[in-house]
Amino acid sequence: MKQWILIGLLGVMGLLLLLIYAPLLVWMERMAVSRAQLGTGAVLVVFTLAISVWDRLDWKKIKPNLNPDGVGYLALAFVCLWLAARWRWLQFPLVLISFALTLTGFLTFLFGSLSVRWFLPAIGGLLAFGLLAALFPALDWPLRAVAAQWSAQVLSWFDVKVALLLYAAQPPALVLHLNHQGFLVATECNGFGLLTSSVILASILALQPGLRWTRRAAVVGVAVPLALLCNALRIVSIALTAVHTHWPYEMIHEGLGTVFYLAGLFLVWRVGARPTPAPPARVLGKAEG
Repeated sequence: MKQWILIGLLGVMGLLLLLIYAPLLVWMERMAVSRAQLGTGAVLVVFTLAISVWDRLDWKKIKPNLNPDGVGYLALAFVCLWLAARWRWLQFPLVLISFALTLTGFLTFLFGSLSVRWFLPAIGGLLAFGLLAALFPALDWPLRAVAAQWSAQVLSWFDVKVALLLYAAQPPALVLHLNHQGFLVATECNGFGLLTSSVILASILALQPGLRWTRRAAVVGVAVPLALLCNALRIVSIALTAVHTHWPYEMIHEGLGTVFYLAGLFLVWRVGARPTPAPPARVLGKAEG
């Protein structure tokens, strides 16, 4: 098949697939824009995909071909769509998996079967983002409860008299009381932004080509605990700083929030970063003469 005909077919196929998954893509874009806690995670996915494409992009070497692997990915994608139409209770995850398989198949057509592994970090991050965005309403209250309980426990370790109170309002409110001041553990304190970014970063790192399975398991295993711990420490630091200083609360909240957010991501990255290979050893020969 001539190259230009194949490129045209892939272009038409891409447009059709884009129309099929347009509702999903629009929903994900709206969630990323409307929920500030999801914005950074979306940026991580976009940048990872952009870097993957940039690293593999060489117009002289791209030779589109309808290989069997790509066809297989597309077949699995449409099976997931078929199941989603029948299993309504699993509809969203099946549609999301279908989109990831479709993207994998299309990239296989463009870059070849062997090159797909370089795009797996971005595809894994996309899956993590979609699932977490869908779980946001359900996870809000449990995350706030964990954050409040862990913060109260850490404060008690420092011999700080703290009381955690639940107010039966609409919606219910969790309040930390210390030194005659109350700190509301609101939705923005649930740590969902750090949790989302940590899980997405862990997914991206775990799917790097050439990473040992032990390091893959480690970065996936520590992402959620580190996010919860750093969020609890953030609340503790904000409360103690606000009680013992006269600095503006907004400055304290934003400043310490940023510090612990970056600290959590750095720790996840440190666990999952691919080690730099050691330089080859130099063998010194005997001097002649």
